[in-house]
Amino acid sequence: MSDEKLRLTDVQPLIAKVKIKDGTREQIIRRIVAELHSNVRYTGVEFGESNLIPQFPSETLKRRYGDCKDKAALLVTMLRSAGIPANLALLDTGPGLDVNPDLPGMGGFDHAIVYVPPVGPDPEIWVDATAQYAQVGTLPWGDYGRRALVISMNTTSLVQTPELTSDQVVHRELREFTMAEYGPATIVETNEDIGPGDADARHYYNGDNKEIRKQAEKYVSEMYLADSLTSLEHGKLSNLEKPASVKYVAIGTRLTLVMAYAYSALERWPELLTSSEELVMAEPTSVHGFNLIVIAYRQLKRFTDWQKLVEQRMQKYPDEIAYVRSAAQLAVYRGEIDRSREITKTIIDKGKSNEQDLNLYAWYALFLPGPIATETLDMAHRESDLSKNINFSILHTLACVYAQAGKTTQAREYLLKAMDAAHMEEPDSAIWLGFALIAEQYGIFDAAGTMYRRVEKAKFEGPGTNYAVAQQHLAQLPTAASTSTISAKR
Repeated sequence: MSDEKLRLTDVQPLIAKVKIKDGTREQIIRRIVAELHSNVRYTGVEFGESNLIPQFPSETLKRRYGDCKDKAALLVTMLRSAGIPANLALLDTGPGLDVNPDLPGMGGFDHAIVYVPPVGPDPEIWVDATAQYAQVGTLPWGDYGRRALVISMNTTSLVQTPELTSDQVVHRELREFTMAEYGPATIVETNEDIGPGDADARHYYNGDNKEIRKQAEKYVSEMYLADSLTSLEHGKLSNLEKPASVKYVAIGTRLTLVMAYAYSALERWPELLTSSEELVMAEPTSVHGFNLIVIAYRQLKRFTDWQKLVEQRMQKYPDEIAYVRSAAQLAVYRGEIDRSREITKTIIDKGKSNEQDLNLYAWYALFLPGPIATETLDMAHRESDLSKNINFSILHTLACVYAQAGKTTQAREYLLKAMDAAHMEEPDSAIWLGFALIAEQYGIFDAAGTMYRRVEKAKFEGPGTNYAVAQQHLAQLPTAASTSTISAKR
């Protein structure tokens, strides 16, 4: 690893091809790195003497390939020949444990890169000479935040390579949908990366064209329900002066479904309704289309239209459980909790229920007057067993119905299990509701009220939510005066 290997005369013919008189130091480094990659490819050569000692630059240039030490040594020599100070640096690539700074033996390092020290206003720069597609100033993922041994007479300790920060890792996607008046729609997705992901993208799209095309077709089919990929475009991947830009262009008649999902995400309910109705006209049996229309009707509060749609579907497709579930949901939005549970019970009695059906049947019992029935507790236990006691929502429902049934010990137990299932360190709104129900059973009404008020309103609030349960109980809690009367009587 001595400087004897770094003979400047070996690289003079190569450096003569690089424009080193004009530009900033970083621009000159970029030109030199580009020249390196165009002349020498990376290949691991780690046997015999080459396991520890790099080749002379002349030998690497002659072979036109080299391992990390060879390319790093060649780059250091090229930079020094251009008047830019540079040194080899050794590190142990991540992830995993780093080199012990107190005992940095040679066996602890597995990679060689290049260190360009700061000079005046120019900051330090680290370059991995094996990273053909990485822009200067960007390292591969495993090189960031590692302890490095800079090969220099002035080195007295290890130094750390830069940490990778969030602003240095950016992925941008631009998705453009063009809906044709007649015929298939078109979608264009353009991807750009900043940081190590940019090099990864360049490397991937420079691979087997046939396999890349195959995977791209699979991607647009699954992501956008596209009928076909019309083109996959990208610029010159070896041009590191600007981010690699990759563009997918696809067409398909089913892209109306994608547009409907987009309108839903943007909360543009009238447009969602229009696109969903178009989808159902094209595919009358589409449950996806039906569900999207229901979302639009629900948000627009068009409950009568929702009812008509459900009745039509149930009459035409009596065996489709999705429409029965929608009827149960509609009943909840109309405040008909008993009716909703009756509809859900028909699904359960037919043996066609899933965990969610059982969960909702038990949950909506919280809104009914009177004690929690044994049947409800049995249903809640059944759903919990089906989910193997790892589903937060189901465990939370079981805890709440236990609390309202006066079984506070079991309620607390299942609340803690729910928190464990969700890896939750502090209670959220749902957990505060459970504890409030327990406090109310103990007659600690002030504490119960405080906890009920900690249950936050959801973005899309509707009937049957944690917030709705909390508000119903708050309205029914005894007042301070009545609480005093109760205490006096005791």
